[in-house]
Amino acid sequence: MKNTFLLILTLIMSISLFAQDTEEVKEIAIQPDSLVVDSTAVVEEVKIMTAEEKLSQKAAEDIMIIYDNWDSSRNYDLIYPRIKGFVDDFYNEFADFNIELIERAKDGEILSDYENRSLVAYKGLKESVYDETSRFVSVKNFYWGYMDEELANSLKEIAKNLGDFTRSNQNELLEEQEKYVEELLNEKRKCEVQLDSIIAISGIEASLIDDKRNELIDIRTDWVEEKRITLFDLMSYESRRVNKIVSEYLLPLEENRNIEMFDIDDDIILAIKNSEGHEELIKSQIKYKFYSALVGKFGFYIQFDFKPILRTFRLNVLVGTLLFMVLFIVIFIRVKKNKDN
Repeated sequence: MKNTFLLILTLIMSISLFAQDTEEVKEIAIQPDSLVVDSTAVVEEVKIMTAEEKLSQKAAEDIMIIYDNWDSSRNYDLIYPRIKGFVDDFYNEFADFNIELIERAKDGEILSDYENRSLVAYKGLKESVYDETSRFVSVKNFYWGYMDEELANSLKEIAKNLGDFTRSNQNELLEEQEKYVEELLNEKRKCEVQLDSIIAISGIEASLIDDKRNELIDIRTDWVEEKRITLFDLMSYESRRVNKIVSEYLLPLEENRNIEMFDIDDDIILAIKNSEGHEELIKSQIKYKFYSALVGKFGFYIQFDFKPILRTFRLNVLVGTLLFMVLFIVIFIRVKKNKDN
């Protein structure tokens, strides 16, 4: 009996161990499959760029190509002798000037007349260096903002591509504007009906009537203003909007190139004074200033250079004006001939 019991117990333990091993094997077999990542779950949604976004991105990249290929060496060679002279003249007069004096003044420390004069002169020095370094030169010496014809034409071509695309959407712009004006008109009519209904109710608060009347005035004002908007105005709005899109694509490109805001700080003045490390600093500042002018010129071209001078959608006004002038001249001549009668 005892042997039988031990035999049954051994059999049960064997079955239990076998089942446990089977589960472990099953778990090991399943585990690799569980590590397989569903490719559809990790695929990021790919943003489909519109034609306008593609053109804007291309414009930003083309502007950066101009920036990358522009060499500031010639500008540096022209500008540096002048700003070096400014710095040397200052330190010849205030040889013991140091940057700590600026910190002392900021802390409210009382300074001598000589120290105050040196601070004023130093401020004037920085302004002179700033103004002189601001002048980036292409053809004409020391004429800020000037770009040679090749650079200007390159920017105009970039702007023209976007301008042509914007003009190709004139019909859509007009349809959207017409729809918006119609919506305002419907709102105005609805507000008029509501105002009449409120006035017809006896005992209604005067404040409710005034609020509804003011709302009607606002809607009517908006409707009148929107009706005055022409295609020329719509194109102006579109140009500014597209220029903003291009600017957004320029931001990451600026960061990649570490393009900073143009500024003349104390480190640059000291570098010029000591003639150490000044060339790289000044060239970078000249190029930063060039980049600002480059973007500014592009914004000017895209907003003004490719807008039609003649507003063809106003030809009816032109024809009417010409007919009126012809009629006036004819009447004037007839009256002059028959003035005795």
